[in-house]
Amino acid sequence: MTEEKTKEEFNITKRGKQCLKDFGFKDIASKERRIKLKGYYFSDCEDNDTGIGIVAHSVREAKKIGWQYWGIAYGHDSEYIELVCHLVKDANVDKLSIGVIENFKDGLKAGVFGYVEGERCEICNDEDTLYLFDGKCICLDCQDKLECEAE
Repeated sequence: MTEEKTKEEFNITKRGKQCLKDFGFKDIASKERRIKLKGYYFSDCEDNDTGIGIVAHSVREAKKIGWQYWGIAYGHDSEYIELVCHLVKDANVDKLSIGVIENFKDGLKAGVFGYVEGERCEICNDEDTLYLFDGKCICLDCQDKLECEAE
């Protein structure tokens, strides 16, 4: 009886998928999934300045991804309840893949991070704290030079 039910469910699922494919709903669903991706900032409750950027569909998914990465990559042994995951409302993460943002400059350009420490400036190539200015990840010295040149 369970085998017959399984075959029947399979046929319904197969027919349902075919109907969706015929009417073009598959493309609409995939576009909605891309739109629903959001940027999150994951950190420990005690230290909000140090954290990681995550791209996920929901805060629950982002917290699970962050908790696994936080312990493995950083060696933190924080409890799940001690960790915080915040939605970054203005983040544009359409070009990023789901998971932890490994390239910090991409995270800065997407708007997940406010600044990034220890990366190289795109203009002077010095290792410094970078901020986003006119679509470029640059240090404060270069930003001041560009603002002076613009005036």
